[in-house]
Amino acid sequence: MNTSLVSPRRIAVLLVSLPLIIGGFGSAAAGPQEKSFRSYKARTLEELGPFDFERRAYMLETINELSMQCHGLPQRKVIASASTKTIGDGPILSLIDVDGDKKPEQFAYAEQAGPNTAHFGYLWDLNGDGKADWLTFNQGTMIAEPMKIVWTSYHMIDTNYDGKADVWIYPDTDLNADGKMEEGVFAWIYDSDFDGGIDGGEYLGQDVAEAMECTDDRIRTRCVLSKELLIGEPGPLDFATAMLTDINKLLE
Repeated sequence: MNTSLVSPRRIAVLLVSLPLIIGGFGSAAAGPQEKSFRSYKARTLEELGPFDFERRAYMLETINELSMQCHGLPQRKVIASASTKTIGDGPILSLIDVDGDKKPEQFAYAEQAGPNTAHFGYLWDLNGDGKADWLTFNQGTMIAEPMKIVWTSYHMIDTNYDGKADVWIYPDTDLNADGKMEEGVFAWIYDSDFDGGIDGGEYLGQDVAEAMECTDDRIRTRCVLSKELLIGEPGPLDFATAMLTDINKLLE
């Protein structure tokens, strides 16, 4: 039986940075920039900077809230569109300005150009090279504990800026197996050696920092929508990379 967890490098960082991980979700252990759990509007994309593994929890929390803020804005203006084969019932990819700055914050795959689709998300450029390296993608509404309806998104990250996704994040973690997601706890899936195959994962949230167990070369995530992923296979990372490729080609 293979009972490996995340890669040794990831485990070492996880153990060393445990206070920082939890601090990123609002603990008093947070550093100067992480003092206020809900002061999202004081945070900016520029303040985050390039992806930093040791600050991943704080970065996720911030990107998640910035996406929520975009989701609540009424303006939707298509500034570019193109045909794509990534999503079968969404053959047209649109990049959309939601805040009037003439730059795209939203992307959408639909039958025609525009935001009217369930296949949408938000794009972020952490390292400032003009390309998207972090995407959020609509999962839909789910029931969270105790009985709360919340809008959720997957997260996909290209942490080494090679144009390929190497992190996928599920929002519907259900560690106590009661059938309801635990809001603010995320399941991170990694390709930590950037070879295109999943090699581990962990659960991160306020007061939660737990490596995923891998058995018989598989990861069985503890999520509401249960997922079983094969170690060494790309799993959802292929889909994430396809979207990154589509979006960045349209950004050129």
